[in-house]
Amino acid sequence: MRYQYTSTGYQQSFKPNQNSGVMILLMINIIAFIILGFIQSANYELYYSLFNQLSLIPGDVLLTPGITEKFQIWQCLTYLFLHGGIIHLFFNMLGLWFLGRDLEHTWGKENFIKYYLAVGIGSGLLTVIYNLQFINANDIRPIVGASGAIYGLLLAYGVLFPNRILYIYGIFPVKVKNVVIFSGSIAFFYSITLSNSGISHITHLAGIIVGIVYLQYWTHQKRSEKILKLHDNDIFTERMNRQKKMDQILDKVIDVGWDGLSREDKDFLKEQSGNYRDNENPN
Repeated sequence: MRYQYTSTGYQQSFKPNQNSGVMILLMINIIAFIILGFIQSANYELYYSLFNQLSLIPGDVLLTPGITEKFQIWQCLTYLFLHGGIIHLFFNMLGLWFLGRDLEHTWGKENFIKYYLAVGIGSGLLTVIYNLQFINANDIRPIVGASGAIYGLLLAYGVLFPNRILYIYGIFPVKVKNVVIFSGSIAFFYSITLSNSGISHITHLAGIIVGIVYLQYWTHQKRSEKILKLHDNDIFTERMNRQKKMDQILDKVIDVGWDGLSREDKDFLKEQSGNYRDNENPN
């Protein structure tokens, strides 16, 4: 899959450096995969135990005869950095690279990492809740991979750059917003049909859902901050105008005396004097 930009102002792709959020997440995933690979080669029992402890267990599941694995809260984070094989890792990291670069460039490193972890952890939690409600315990399997977070990135990319073109397999041009709709529809369909395909479609769908909630909250928060800032600016402007008017009236007092002031000017000075006393003695 390759893509080109069609949105004005985004003709050049952001190239992350070694300290970028995208590169940090890529390296953590790759290093975790390599370390677990070495452990698997050296001591399979240790690898198996670690894998089950760190992967997402959405309920009580009998993975080993006589041993029931249980969900642990840390798994909602650790499962993001585990993968079932090199192909699984490759495609998730490819998605992180292509989608994450421009999101980080737009949001900044800190906000990008916060969003990535939020949709990843959130999709894990929703997956656990869903499995406990709708999935038979005998059908529960450990879940690994960054796919929930990647679907969250895809949602955000579609919101920010809806009309950019993705070339599927380098041939078929599709707008990003249509890719989001199609991917979300597939995830929704297979989630409600309880497909036992070995792919956690509910985690994909949950990544999109958490992404929508997160972006809605973030947008509302930014709008509130903007309104508050504008309100503060209005107050500051009003104070400056009052101060300017007071200076002009005081200059008149020097020139013509108190009796030479108009009633409006006298009332204004009395009002400001009262405000000053109130501020000095609020109680």
